[in-house]
Amino acid sequence: MPIDYGDPGIDTSFQALAVPSGPARSTPAGAASPNANLKAMAEFPQAWSALEDNLALEGSLAANVAAPVVPTGTAGVYTFYDVNTQTALWNIYPHKWDGKLTFSVPGGGSSCSATVISGNNIVTAAHCVYDTTNNRWYSNWVFTPAYRNGSAPFGTFTASACTILTNWINLSGSFSINSWTRYDVAVCTLNKNSAGQTINGAVGWAGRLWNVGYQQLVFNSGYPAKNYNLATITGPAQYLRSCTDETFASSVQERKYCAGPVIVARL
Repeated sequence: MPIDYGDPGIDTSFQALAVPSGPARSTPAGAASPNANLKAMAEFPQAWSALEDNLALEGSLAANVAAPVVPTGTAGVYTFYDVNTQTALWNIYPHKWDGKLTFSVPGGGSSCSATVISGNNIVTAAHCVYDTTNNRWYSNWVFTPAYRNGSAPFGTFTASACTILTNWINLSGSFSINSWTRYDVAVCTLNKNSAGQTINGAVGWAGRLWNVGYQQLVFNSGYPAKNYNLATITGPAQYLRSCTDETFASSVQERKYCAGPVIVARL
């Protein structure tokens, strides 16, 4: 998607809309079903074996392996760090709630990041679901939780339906941070994996928070392929990465590098 970072000033039109519709509310996170890991291990043994082999190798070489070279964020705005380039971090909360979303686009395939929420749903970006330039839906969405460099330890979950805002469909012209991002959200309902597990049964789900101020401290995780200079990073879209970020009224600093949904929303 072409990116226009827009004016770095405050989006006053957003501020006018950003009035809570009620008191601050939240829903709690949830854990996977008992023995979910054992069931996944039985169904997807090759993925688990490969990850265990990686873990053993990394443990034996830890003293000799230099830290990965990773683009860092702007000082004072956010802190960017790798999450699961080290295998030991791929299967713990909250990382296992995040995953890679692949889908079909005209002429090939693409990928985005997504996070599991309750109701066997994932939340992702609307631009991963619907092409506003050509007014058409993408297709064949497949979510892989805890994805790590090709491994799918909990299998894959196809989407039965995806929902976006009508306001996103009605957009036209070039992408603008000030007028587009407020509508750039989608929710997809997932089918079971080949082991018969629901996504919530397999990995649990993240909590949600709404009707709070737009200035929040958040942890924003995803699978980016490029940095904020649009340069391809090491291991593009293969490893989970995260930002510790302060959210603002829409400003250029907020969108420089973090990839993936921030589960703090004003409804």
